[in-house]
Amino acid sequence: MKVYKYVLKNLSNVFKVNENAQILHVASQGGEICMWATHSDDSTLIDREFFVVGTGHEFELVGSAHIGTVLIDSEAIVFHVFEKFKQ
Repeated sequence: MKVYKYVLKNLSNVFKVNENAQILHVASQGGEICMWATHSDDSTLIDREFFVVGTGHEFELVGSAHIGTVLIDSEAIVFHVFEKFKQ
């Protein structure tokens, strides 16, 4: 088992992640939105989609789950990270 870091550079991001990976945390690091997850190297990787929403912006919540909230620019900007599930 290892901890991996993923940088969410876009509003919608698809990463190859183990389907049983545990998302540990999301935070700002060096001005970027980052997410950390655990999974093992010997397991099958699948595409998992994560998206970023700014406070006050509309989005579709159905079929998604909140992962965490990230404060950027000395806490002046707040983003929320969600995972979108395949339907």
